[in-house]
Amino acid sequence: MAIPTRQDYALREIENLAANVIVRLTTMRYSPKHTKRDVAGLRELLQQYVDAVMALAHESEG
Repeated sequence: MAIPTRQDYALREIENLAANVIVRLTTMRYSPKHTKRDVAGLRELLQQYVDAVMALAHESEG
């Protein structure tokens, strides 16, 4: 079994962020209409996801 690299850990973090986004979107979709939605929190989570993806992409280039 290979030793996990920095990129392996980064990819795992990206997968976790993506799963978290899906969970939040699903929760928003099925919650009652009058429920307050944390749109700012979702936006922050999406920004973390994009930042992580771009960091891995730039790291893979060099």
